[in-house]
This record gives sequence, structure tokens and C-alpha cells, in this order.
Amino acid sequence: MSTDDSSPAFEHFGKAGNYLWGNMAAYDILNASMNEGDSIKNQDLTLCFAASGDLRNMIKTLNGIPLDYSGKCTLVINDFHPQVAIRNVVLLCMLLDPSGPSVELTAEAVLHTLYSASLTSAQSELVGKWIERASKFAQADPDIFHGAMNFTSSASVEWWYPRQVAILLRRIKAASYSKVQGEADRRRNMINPQRIDYRERYYQSLRPRHRVGYNHWLDTGVLLPFGQPVDAFKKPNKLLYSEDAEWLLMDNASPVFAWDPLEVEEMRKQKGLPDEDHFGNLFFHIKQQLVDCIARARRFNLSVLLFSVDLNVLPEMLDLAMEGKPKLMFDRVETSNVMDTTGPSSIISAWGPRLNRKNPHATLLMYSMNFPGKVKNGMVENQGQDKMSKMVMELSNYLGFKIGMKPPPMQLILTNMGAFFDTRPPFKEYLRQQGITEACKTAKIRQRSAPRIHSARIGVGLKDYDSPKITITPEEFYFIASKFTYFGRAGNYLWGNMAAYDILNVSMNEGDSIKNQDLTLCFAASGDLRNMIKTLNGIPLDYSGKCTLVINDLHPQVAIRNVVLLCMLLDPSGPSVELTAEAVLHALYSASLTSAQSELVGKWIERASKFAQADPDIFHGAMNFTSSASMEWWYPRQVAILLRRIKAASYSKVQGETDRRRNMMNPQRLDYRERYYQSLRPRHRVGYTHWLDTGVLLPFGQPVDSFNKPNKLLYSADAEWLLADNASPVFAWDPLEVEKTRRQKGLPDEDYFGNLFFHIKQQLLDCITRARRFNLSVLLFSVDLNILPELLDLVMEGKQKLMFDRVETSNVMDTTGPSSIISAWGQRLNRKNPHATLLVYSMNFCGKVKNGMVENQGQDKTGKMVRELSNYLEYLRQQGVTEACKTAKIRQRSAPRIHSTRIGVGLKDYDSPKITITPEEFYFIGNVLFPTWYERFVEFELAD
Repeated sequence: MSTDDSSPAFEHFGKAGNYLWGNMAAYDILNASMNEGDSIKNQDLTLCFAASGDLRNMIKTLNGIPLDYSGKCTLVINDFHPQVAIRNVVLLCMLLDPSGPSVELTAEAVLHTLYSASLTSAQSELVGKWIERASKFAQADPDIFHGAMNFTSSASVEWWYPRQVAILLRRIKAASYSKVQGEADRRRNMINPQRIDYRERYYQSLRPRHRVGYNHWLDTGVLLPFGQPVDAFKKPNKLLYSEDAEWLLMDNASPVFAWDPLEVEEMRKQKGLPDEDHFGNLFFHIKQQLVDCIARARRFNLSVLLFSVDLNVLPEMLDLAMEGKPKLMFDRVETSNVMDTTGPSSIISAWGPRLNRKNPHATLLMYSMNFPGKVKNGMVENQGQDKMSKMVMELSNYLGFKIGMKPPPMQLILTNMGAFFDTRPPFKEYLRQQGITEACKTAKIRQRSAPRIHSARIGVGLKDYDSPKITITPEEFYFIASKFTYFGRAGNYLWGNMAAYDILNVSMNEGDSIKNQDLTLCFAASGDLRNMIKTLNGIPLDYSGKCTLVINDLHPQVAIRNVVLLCMLLDPSGPSVELTAEAVLHALYSASLTSAQSELVGKWIERASKFAQADPDIFHGAMNFTSSASMEWWYPRQVAILLRRIKAASYSKVQGETDRRRNMMNPQRLDYRERYYQSLRPRHRVGYTHWLDTGVLLPFGQPVDSFNKPNKLLYSADAEWLLADNASPVFAWDPLEVEKTRRQKGLPDEDYFGNLFFHIKQQLLDCITRARRFNLSVLLFSVDLNILPELLDLVMEGKQKLMFDRVETSNVMDTTGPSSIISAWGQRLNRKNPHATLLVYSMNFCGKVKNGMVENQGQDKTGKMVRELSNYLEYLRQQGVTEACKTAKIRQRSAPRIHSTRIGVGLKDYDSPKITITPEEFYFIGNVLFPTWYERFVEFELAD
């Protein structure tokens, strides 16, 4: 048995923080000189920054408008992130208020509020003043947090924010912590010893004279010229920390990436600043941008409207907020790289009709950072040895390396080979596959043939937009190419990372009466269906009621998997129950399938895709399997597009395996894999290695030769492996239950992955038996969890409103907060069933509440299993759970009856301050399942 229980397993590395600083250089979304020209001086402008981030694009855009501008400028600024929404209010008030400090002092205050961890006392007071002013509008607790301020007769700010922004603002206002507390957490994240390799890779990309400035900024957390004293910066910047002094950014965040380094260098030369201090030069560049912005913002006739909603629902929110006023039509709409998550077609559908048709220069702007992984041959690595060798030679020659010289650093080559890769064909194909042509036709817009606002790619000028490779000089290349390496694969969460559980737990709730009771259950963020499988298996075989399952997941790939897998489970006309169970198991968790399994998956992809042949906004389909088993789905259009791509995809197992192994067995990740090995008993390491090597979940020694087809449900349409390299089916199923199965079946202890195979197979056999026997109706969706109730009412119009006996929401509370879930779902619990329950859990609350983590406990407590219940209760209180429950007429259950409150504690021991499992059980939970030990589960029941 491993003696090291404290070492992290196959961990995520770097802090899962917030994107408060841009990672794409600021640009002017008007670029008037190539569009409206001089006529812009008298033209009314309506501009939308639909995913604003750190306001840099707004600043650059205002600075591109002539100082003698006499029109009216309306800015709509939106960002979904509550912290960004608050920063936007505070920073804009500082920029617009003419009664505050001088323009120069204001510019510096805004600069440090944006990019420095600490502020001077005067700057902190200025930020605090506007937090105080804004929070006066948040004293009530309505669903919409609305406020308005007038700064001059021609400058105003107004906002319509969701309730959670008001809650967060009040918490930021009330927060009290010192710079020392904040700095401790900032340094823990930004200068973590475990991350030295990644920092040194970044150092390697910098010229030696530029490393000192970066190191100084990391050390002080203050953006200033090198050598300028930082003693006066003694107050923590409340807009870059949580209310509990937790640093909010990831450790690869830097203000360097938010501003064009060529413009910084041009400004350096103009002002005669030293080349050595790039961070100091950046300070002066941003300060000048802010000085110019303040001059314009206070002179122009300017109206700023602020929102914090999903980009694609913003047009509807705008119409609601502006009811009774002329409909806003836009001269520019800038959407950041949101197309990487929603797809471009949905943005075109939402925003294309909102372009100002009176302005021939009106433009919708989008960009993609991640399209290469979504289209065939989109990445340099897919180009074949000959093309890659040619690009290596081109890049080496470009950088001045000749034959006989010491070769350039391999990292420099691998990171920047894409500069000589022609991305035009794959991007064009990506847009085609995403349905751009049809979306544009419907919205009555078209893709511009030659850009007039931003270059088509980085390293290529506007006039050189059609160049197959970069057109900048090697000197310019240095400033653009130097970057902090992004680490790990940004995968998809297609497998669970929390063990499956039965959301009914009949024995402690409804009991025997459930046999004749109609049930309506909602899995609002389903993932890999494991909780549905476990729950059905908890219902007695002689159940005679009607069971309605509502299954939702926002991820399009998961939505498609749900349709295909449920068809396989429900169809009695297919293979035997045993063969079907194995087919579903491998479709869930194996990278390759047998020919028969692949044909079965393909059959249901084909059947489902018949409903996707048209191209409506809603992809709707329905299937009846028996007289008592049916399935129906209502999916957004992008799911249909993806399904057609998956159906049409043609690639071999070899192609898929190449990318899977590149991600799952990457040499750069050896250290993380070996940390996981260290946590396992030696006899269990072999099975894990075998699974990694084959990609097939089978008992050790069972031949995998027949698994000769790639699993289309775990790859993109272009043979790109979709999961992160720390994903494993092990984390999705309770290891104590797997161990129980092993003992019951007399299986060998050594083969944990083989035992997992038999455990999941048995779960699927039991599930199939019930699913085909019960009176079962399955309704599938793929929307945001909090708007699902409204969509349900829409699609069920004319039928009885669905009220739920259980609603399971996974850990979505970690992103939306618990109050919004309670508000959306609390009122949908079935009031005729006293056991009706809303289930939520958190994996990340510990980082959002004071003293929530072991590291915050002090030397005497660190290393012990500390009781975090009080911290969790405080987190729920701060999140407004009490008020949300009161409104929804539900209450937090005092003693759980479905899931233990934390991992390692039984249901009956829910109030224990530490784990209650045995040391043997601890091995399987602590070292195989490997939780963080901070996870907390909470149940909400009906209140009188």
C-alpha cells in the first residue's frame, strides 16, 4: 500500500482562475480611417462589446474617434462574469467622473485597478468610493440589479445586472483583509514552486534584458517601471481578489498579452524609454491610452449601458431594458472569441439582424482561437512529416539560423511553427461546417472578403490579409511570439469526476410506496448518464408507475451521446442485453470499438441525424421503442450541425489513436502521470498503464485486436481526442462499490480496471432490464441549466406542467452560484411528494470563502483533516441561499437522506468533523478516486 496519502494524483495544474485580463491584444473595432472616414465626426454611433473582458477594446476604440467628434455615442458593454461586470461599473465611473482626481492621477488609478495586485491608499479610496456608490443600488434584492449615474449633462452610465452581481458587490464592499493576506495567496498561485518549469519556459522565450522586468512584476504584483518604489502600494486591490483574499487569476495571466507589443515598442521609441524595461514601457503605453480615453469620454456625448448575460440572449435583454425607446441597431458588434464555445452560427443569428443597415460599414466581429482542433488538418501536427519539416526550415531561416550554427531552441520551434502554416483553408472549412453560409443568408449579412478592421490573423497586416504565412519582421516576431505557454489540453468533460449515485435513495425516502408512484426526475447537467443509470437501478423491478426523465447537458457532444446511448439502452430489437451492455460501456469509456459495436453506434447516429436534415433553430426528434418507452429531444441548432459532422466523419483508428496518445501519454505530462502512479498500489498501476496504452476498458489480458474502429463519440469529426489527459472512467464510479462487485464475483484484486469493467457492465445490465420494462418517457435538452424550466414549459405547452420529485444539478453551483439554481428549480419541486429534493454540490467553494482551505488554517492545523462545515455554511450564507430558499419556499435539509454531505463520511455520520471510512476504504477513495476532500453535498426540501 502506498504510504503517501497526501500527494496529489493526476492533478489539474495552475489555478483554475478567472479571465479578468485579455489574452488577445486590444484593437479599435471602428478603424474609422478604413471605414467611415472623416464622416464619422458627425455620425451617431452605437457600439457593442458583447464580451468585454478588461475594457481594453473599448479604450482603444474611443481613442480612434476624433477629438472633435460631435455625434452621440452609445456603448453597450456586456460580460457574463460577475467580477468583470463589477469592474466595468467601477472603472467606467472612475473614467467618466470629472469631479475626481486629475486626469493623470485617474489614469494611473484605473491602470493599477486593472493590472496591479496592490493600490496606494488614495487609489484604494477612489475604488472604494465607487464600490460604495454602486452598492447603494444593490441594497434591495430584486432579480434585476439596476442602477444609473449621470456624470455630466452628456455622460451617463446605466446597468441591468442579474441578482448574483449585486450579491457579489455587497460581499466585495464588506470584505476586510490586509495586503499581507492577499499577497500570500497571490504569490502561492503566481510564484508556486511546482510551476517553475512553466515560468522558465517563458523566460527562455524572452531576451535576457526583458526577464528582469517580468520577474520584478511577478515579485511585486504592481505594474510600474523597474526601480520605481512600490512601498506606497499597501492596499490590496479588491477587484482582483475574492472577498476572502483569494487571488482570482491564473498563473499564466499577464497584462503583457492584453496590449499590442508592437504599439508598446513604437511608443517606447517615441518617448526614448529604455529597451530593457518592457513592463515599464507597457505602463507608459497603457497610461497614455487611458489619458486619451478620459479626454474623449468626458468630452463626448456618451451613454454607456452595461449588462452581464449570455452574449446570445443580450439582444432580447436589450429590447426589454429599452422598452418604449427606439430599438438599438449597431455600427459594430465585437464578440471576442465566444464563437469557440457557442459556434459562429448562433452569434450570427443573434446579432446579424441587429447591424445598422443605414451604415454600410456596420460590422459583426468574431475571432477563433480554438478552431484548429475542430476541423480536419487544422493543426500543424496534422500536416505530415514533409510539410512540418518544411515549416521548421522556414522558421529557422526566418529567425536567422543557418546550417552549421547551433539550432534554435526546440520550444521556440514547436511553439511558433504555426506562423508558417497556412490557416486559411482549414478556417474556411471550419466556417463551412459550422453552417456560416446558411446563418448569414438568414440574417442577411455576408462574410467580408477583405478585412477592414482587424487583420485576418496575428502576424499579418490588414493589406496582407490573404498571405499564407506571417509578414512581420523577425524583430516584430520576437515581441509577438514571446508568450507564457498554455499548458495541458483544454478538453471536454465527457466522463464524470464524481462517483455515480442514486438520486432517489428510495429506502431512506419514499420506501415501498414508490412502486406505484409516478416519478418525474431531472438530471439537469447529466454528463455521462451514470447518475441516471444508478437511479433507475434503485427503483424496484416491479415498479408500475410512470417514470419521466428530463436529461439536460449544455455540451453538444454530451447531448449527442445521450441520444445515441439511450437509444441503445431502450431498443429491444437490437443485440442481446449482454452485448448491448458491453456496447454502451465501450461507447461511454473506450477509445475504440469492435466492428459490431461501431455499427450499432453508427445506426443510431444515422437514425437521429434524419431529424437533423432540415436546418431549423430547434433540432427536434422523437422515437418510440415500445408501447411504454419513448424518447424525445429539443436541441439547439448547433447540436444538429455537430451530429451531421460526426455522421459524415471518416477517419481510421490509427488517426484517432495518434491524437489520443499524443494527449493522454504526452511526454511533457510524465511527471503528473507518475504522481498518480505513486498514489496507487503497485499491483494497480499495471491496469492503469494498460488502459492508457490501449484506450479500451477491458480486463487485463483480454485481447483488444477486435477493437479496430474509432469511437466517434469520444473524438471530434476530425479525429481529435476530446478529453483532458487526466480523464479516467475510474473517477465516475464508487470504488467501494467496485470493490464489493469484485468480492461478490471472485475477481482478482490486482486488476482494478477489469473489476471496473464488470461493475459498470452489471450496472448497465440492470439498467437495460428496468428501462425496457418500465413505463418510461425520456425528454432531452441541451441548454443552460437555469433556463431549462422555461424551455420545458414552452415545449410542454398545452400539457400538464412538470413538477419534479428530484432535481440533480451536478456542481453547476460552482459557476452560477447556488441561489440562481434555487430560484430556478426550488419552485419546480413536486409539492405532493414530501420527499421531493433539489440536489446541489460544490467542488470549489473552499476557494471562495475565508479560511475555506487547509492552507489557510495556520501551522498548527495544517496537515490535519480539518472540519470545513462551518466554512461551507458561511459560503452558502454569503451566496444568499437563505433568501433564495425563502422565495422558492424550500429549505436546506438538516440531515441528508440521499447523498452523504462529504466524501468519506456515511449518510448516518453526516455531522462528523472528519472522515469515517476505514484505512482500507481510504485507499480506494483517497488514492483511486482521488477527491480534493473539499467537496460538499447539500439537499433542499419543501418548506411549509
